[in-house]
This record gives sequence, C-alpha cells and structure tokens, in this order.
Amino acid sequence: MKISVMGLGYVGVVSAACLAKAGHKVIGVDPEQVKVDLINGGNTPIVEKDIGPIIKDQVANGRLRATTNPAEAIRNSDLFFVCVGTPSLANGGIDLTYVRRVCEQIGAELRHNAAAPNTDGQSPAPSGPPDPATCRNGSHHPRRHEKPVPGF
Repeated sequence: MKISVMGLGYVGVVSAACLAKAGHKVIGVDPEQVKVDLINGGNTPIVEKDIGPIIKDQVANGRLRATTNPAEAIRNSDLFFVCVGTPSLANGGIDLTYVRRVCEQIGAELRHNAAAPNTDGQSPAPSGPPDPATCRNGSHHPRRHEKPVPGF
C-alpha cells in the first residue's frame, strides 16, 4: 500500500519507518527541510533504539522517502496518517492548529483526486486523537473516509 505520514516528529518517524519495514511504500511529509533531508539521506531526525538502521535500510530499498510537499504525497498515497504535534494550551486543552492545517491540505488535494484515499489520525495528545470532524472541510467524497486511530 502507498502511505503518507504527515508529520515527522517522534510518532511520525517511527510510524513511517515501521510501515516501510512492513513492506509499504511510505512518503513522510514535514515542513522542516532538515528532517526531510536527514530521512532522504538514510538518517534519523529522532533518537530511538534501532530506528536509524531501519530508516537507512528502507530508504536504500526505495520504500521510504520524505518531502516538504504535502500535495505530492497526497497525490501518491492510498492512506494518510496524520502524526503532527498537538501541544498543550494554557487552559489544559490541546492545540489542534497543526492537525487542522494538515487536514485542510489533504482536503484541498482530495477535491482533485478521484481515488480519494482514507485519512487516519494518530496523535500523542493526552486526551486521545482528535474528533473526526476536525478533518472535515466541506470536500466530501463518496469514497473518502476519515477516522481517528488510537495513538498511545
């Protein structure tokens, strides 16, 4: 399966590397060029036991790559994992700014995509993944499904 992992922080990098190791073709997406360059060079932007060799092997065999261009990843994927940060707010809530931004990018590209892949959310947020309504943006498609998946 062709999968995009939106966000290359801890959750996204580990998810992307493990999905690629499981045999999927994975595109990691992040606005930070440094993270993209590290992954495309076969290196890890995070510290996690054994993740470095996994990334190196998966990049070398062509199952893992990264980009700063979300539209490119969206056009070339069957499934998305939204793994962006959800920082805490001063009032104890969670900030869904990054989740909404990625969902808007996905929705905008899906308006032009007849294949309409699925969108799943994985979040390290303390209260669990965001409500699926967070990703709705008015670009409904009969084959598009949005569902959060449990994170941690």
